[in-house]
Amino acid sequence: MSDILGKMTAVFIAILALIYIPILSLSLKMENTTRSMIETYVTQFVDNARATGKITPEEYESCYSKIALCQDFCTLEMTHSSRMYAAGEEEAVGYYSDFNTRDILDVMYNSDTDEIPYEMRNGDYFTVTVKNAKPTLATRLYRLFLKRGSSDTSIYVTYSGIVGNYIEVDE
Repeated sequence: MSDILGKMTAVFIAILALIYIPILSLSLKMENTTRSMIETYVTQFVDNARATGKITPEEYESCYSKIALCQDFCTLEMTHSSRMYAAGEEEAVGYYSDFNTRDILDVMYNSDTDEIPYEMRNGDYFTVTVKNAKPTLATRLYRLFLKRGSSDTSIYVTYSGIVGNYIEVDE
């Protein structure tokens, strides 16, 4: 009886070593490559938007489709922080007002007009965050032996910067 149990254990370990571990290794490499490609696409998109001061529907759709080709079920979140001024008791008070993805897309895809670019001002701040909404193959393979409490997000890319060439200084 112990001989059969030993053989079954040896077969299980052999299957694990010969099949599972190489597949897990390949899926991790694929995930890292995907993350790198998404990071490149997001960087190009944000840098172009920062340099031109606008987000065009064509550029947004191009970036989104490239990301979707790399990894299904990713969310792309944009945040535009614009410097605003309010009248204070003695002088104007500056603050940042945030516009999220929905606000930006509503401007670009207004149903009344054609697709128009979303304009930003010099000194504004633009951020794009991409993360996977469903677990990747590597995450699912890890969960075969690890507990489920781990996060589904394994691809998380964020990139941001100031729009324009300089920051306007308050005087």
